[in-house]
Amino acid sequence: MRLARLGLALAGGAIATQAWSRPFTIDDLLAAEEFGQMGFSPNGRHFVFERLGPQAQSGPYDQDVYSGYRRSQVFSLDRLSPGTAKQIGAPAPGDGLVAGPFSPSGDQLAILRLRGSSWEVGVADLGSGAVTWLGVSPELGLLGQTLVWRSETELLVAARGDDTAPLRLRIGGEMRRALTALWARAEAGWAPSINLVGSGLYLASRPKAQTGRLVQFDLATGQSQTLLAADIYDLELSPDGQWLAAMIWAEDLQAPPDQPLRVASAPRRRNLILVDLRNGRTATPCPDCHLDTHLIAWAPKGREVLVYGRRQTSKPLAPTYLRLSWASARPVQLPGVRPIIDRTSEGYAIPRAAWLGNQPLILAEPEGGGRADWWRVTKSGLKNMTKGLPQAPDAMVWPSAGDAVSVKIGGEIYEISPDAPPQRVFKADSVVAASNLALSNRHRVNQPHQEPWFFTQHETQVARLRSLQGQDPAPPRAGA
Repeated sequence: MRLARLGLALAGGAIATQAWSRPFTIDDLLAAEEFGQMGFSPNGRHFVFERLGPQAQSGPYDQDVYSGYRRSQVFSLDRLSPGTAKQIGAPAPGDGLVAGPFSPSGDQLAILRLRGSSWEVGVADLGSGAVTWLGVSPELGLLGQTLVWRSETELLVAARGDDTAPLRLRIGGEMRRALTALWARAEAGWAPSINLVGSGLYLASRPKAQTGRLVQFDLATGQSQTLLAADIYDLELSPDGQWLAAMIWAEDLQAPPDQPLRVASAPRRRNLILVDLRNGRTATPCPDCHLDTHLIAWAPKGREVLVYGRRQTSKPLAPTYLRLSWASARPVQLPGVRPIIDRTSEGYAIPRAAWLGNQPLILAEPEGGGRADWWRVTKSGLKNMTKGLPQAPDAMVWPSAGDAVSVKIGGEIYEISPDAPPQRVFKADSVVAASNLALSNRHRVNQPHQEPWFFTQHETQVARLRSLQGQDPAPPRAGA
């Protein structure tokens, strides 16, 4: 909890105010600095944070909405060596450095550098602050994670095929340059000044970027190898570290004429490929699947993956939960209930599901109407795991001890076990998301890797933070 108080103190310092003797101006706003991501290493030794410089000094202004990447620098504090924060890397003027995920021990950090129009991943030693750059450009971790540590010396990267920066980091400048070139072509009159976007019979007729790839880096030897050629947007490692689930963009899809297009409308089919990291073999359990984002849930023993989507048959089937293994795709039968599918602001589906032991746990409501509850899918049918509780459960579950999961219901945290009624654990007025770096949106809103902290009130009405595994043994002392 001292680490938690340190993080809160740093965040508070970022928004501290002072008395002003003149009106606040737009120049003051553009000169303001901020904190970006911040998080504690798994071993609790390092606290890493991003310092975002003034907007007025963060040019060139050729991006879309990710200008913070250009003005970000990364710093680390070491509990065993008190003192000022150490800057990570040695950025050149104009470089933006962004924190990626910690290694399993917490002594290393994946880090990303935006330099001009290039976007490169490296590995930082948090002891020395030195960075080893790996020479590949990863996809942005927006829909899912694109950087995964398998061990302290193995890093898996969903890399772009041409090693250019992702489109969202170059769209502003690239659009301007493309328009300039197209107008010059039109003025010269020697070639059509068009961009081709195919449809119908010509659906595949469009300019295509070089296919992406899954790259495995051995940091001990400096060697790397490509395990899979595909455009990957999300990765999830199995609990035993032997398997990797990779969500990919497949062939182009025709936009349905009877439905409005949204940000989340898929221009290409999405599917999942399994990679056996022991030998590099790959398998596509459901070749005709079109899957939704925001759910890749490995079973505890790491032999099945729970996903949500539909089969692209001659008559597309309704979306459903699917259990994918190396050689099979089995639908999850949910007779009499309707799954709860939330949506992001852009329209991406958030399927609410997890594993309870070796069986799926689905948030659903009766087809005839009624309260949403967490249902366990057993061989003998569905079992409502939260029906006896006074209120409807929240839509998030967190891993607990053994095969159990924890869920917030009203102002209480309950533990749900496979073969026991829900057990009340403690009061919780609100949830504080787990503090970590480079969390994808999937991990923020569904299937979090780390347990959160919970705010709770004692009889003295003093707010306290508590985790699923314990509680701060003493309140903060003055000056601590």
